[in-house]
Amino acid sequence: MSPLPGLKDLCLTTNGSLLAEKAPALTAAGLRRVSVSLGTLNPEKFRAMTQRGNRDKVLEGLFAAKHYGRQPVKINAVIERGVNDDDILDLVDFSRKNGFGFFAVARG
Repeated sequence: MSPLPGLKDLCLTTNGSLLAEKAPALTAAGLRRVSVSLGTLNPEKFRAMTQRGNRDKVLEGLFAAKHYGRQPVKINAVIERGVNDDDILDLVDFSRKNGFGFFAVARG
């Protein structure tokens, strides 16, 4: 339950890059559910897709959210033809093996 009166649910959608370091404070603030954007598990492709991102920091954030009991922790992926469409099965498998929810939307 959130420490804010009347607020029954608190969720966050994030790129996950700072999630690991912020997870304790977010938990204390009443965060219950987390959705993290992750379109590929391939580090080079991730960097190209995000134009800045560090895939390992995002993975660290996913596992930190799970460690702190956030439920559910969900991965959101935008799948683009010719960019990361060959990554969807790896993302599904990774999600299943680690107990994360998974949602994908196709673009292009």
